[in-house]
Amino acid sequence: MPSDSLLKAVINLVSEYRIETLAANPGIMDVINELDMVWEEFALQNHAGVQYLGSGDFLNWFPEFQLAMFDDSGRMIARAMSAPIRWQGKTADLPVGGWTWGLENAAETHQSGQTPNAVTAIEVTVASGMQGKGLAQIMLNAMKDNAKRLGFKLLVAAVRPNMKKLYPLISLQDYITWTLKDGVTPFDHWLRVHWRAGGVISHIAHHSYPIQGTIAEWEEWTNLQMPVSGQYIINGGLVPVQIDYETGMGYYDEPNVWVIHKM
Repeated sequence: MPSDSLLKAVINLVSEYRIETLAANPGIMDVINELDMVWEEFALQNHAGVQYLGSGDFLNWFPEFQLAMFDDSGRMIARAMSAPIRWQGKTADLPVGGWTWGLENAAETHQSGQTPNAVTAIEVTVASGMQGKGLAQIMLNAMKDNAKRLGFKLLVAAVRPNMKKLYPLISLQDYITWTLKDGVTPFDHWLRVHWRAGGVISHIAHHSYPIQGTIAEWEEWTNLQMPVSGQYIINGGLVPVQIDYETGMGYYDEPNVWVIHKM
């Protein structure tokens, strides 16, 4: 396995920007969470995300899997986060738990001392004002290269198709069949990024990113009044949130798409 300094040097070649791992530069810890502001407030409330990412556990457990991109001024403009997992099944059988399953699997693998045999992508986030410049593609490729240099041959990603938020009432099953005019290229931008990086679009993880909260919390997270039970379309949501006044709770059950990268 190469040293982290060698890994850092090689990764730097993929971009005009500087890319570092948290292991190579622990100072990134102070700024890596700053890009959370790109996400809608409700999207930061997934229970596994709060438990493992919000607490900083993943940054401490897996620093060599966390990448940050900086411009010439030293400002962080993108990050790519992943974690090692233990997965013995066939890729077509990756579970409906998707993104949440990946975090929980990585935590369990680490805490039990098992040897991981694959990597799960957690996210790629690009700073506001820097989107549309191809940085997401660079960071995804850097994540794959990083996993390969760490000795892994499989990266799985429960992909959040980012343009689906414009079509919250369309089923994801139908949405992932959409293509550009050539009839081949995926319609969704983020699925397209993975596809261009060699990813194989596999199947839907129907319960990938669940979020549960009180009605008051949902109104605060979305800045939307929800006066009766029913489904509400929320800004940034891939699907509506279900509000239930009998329980006093709101339920959001976001499906994602499994994409498989073999290296």
